[in-house]
Amino acid sequence: MSNNLFFSLMALVALLPLGALAFARVESHPEIFWFSLVVAVAGPTLYVAALAMDGWPRGFSAALWVTVAGSMLVFALVCLVAPPARQLVLLVSGAMAGIALLAILWQPIEHPKAGGLDGFGIWAALHIFVSVATYAVLTNAAVAAMAVLVKEHAVRVRDGSRLAAMLPAIADAERIQRTLMKVAAVILAVGILTGLGLEFGSGINFMPLAHKHFFSILGLAVICALLLVDLRTGVRGRRAARFALVAWVLLTLSYPGVKFVTDVVLG
Repeated sequence: MSNNLFFSLMALVALLPLGALAFARVESHPEIFWFSLVVAVAGPTLYVAALAMDGWPRGFSAALWVTVAGSMLVFALVCLVAPPARQLVLLVSGAMAGIALLAILWQPIEHPKAGGLDGFGIWAALHIFVSVATYAVLTNAAVAAMAVLVKEHAVRVRDGSRLAAMLPAIADAERIQRTLMKVAAVILAVGILTGLGLEFGSGINFMPLAHKHFFSILGLAVICALLLVDLRTGVRGRRAARFALVAWVLLTLSYPGVKFVTDVVLG
């Protein structure tokens, strides 16, 4: 077994205790929860740091690992400021473990192109950071939206399933989703501007109609539309959750989706 595969498996294993903790009462084991969360954040983050030692990793598998690391870090921050978010551990850890497993399975197939940030410096680093942060925040918003859909379905059909019972109250999940969407709107706008500045500074045609620009701007439009409708009418429940999921799909097509096409399909 190669060192790369071994460490990627360890990063995946680091996510599992947090998911297992969801089957206990999270609020009854705060110290175990925080320890498991630290492990779940540290595993993928250290692995991504190792991948980036010789330059920023540009392969599809690496992009998935960056998504996992960023999303877990954002989830930890959300849990610090919004305790009800801790009840999203099953959905978050399950989603991240699935993405990590896909990254591991794809790892031997692709030949990622690793490269530094030479020629762009701090501006490029800022754009990468903002892009990763945007997708991580929106991924957590999408998880909160899924929780809303699951809870509303359980109420509608009077389903007392254990999954629904593990999740936060609908009002709490909606509050988390709404806050994260606001944050995502701000940093996505910054990401689009830094991306345009990076391309303009590198001599690339200003604002080319590339897929990543198209989906990013469309995703920002969907988020802003949701926030505007929420401000005017107070949209809640399934409608707001679907807006969040549509925005997440668009950003998925913009970031890992483009990575898949450019590094794997066109390879």
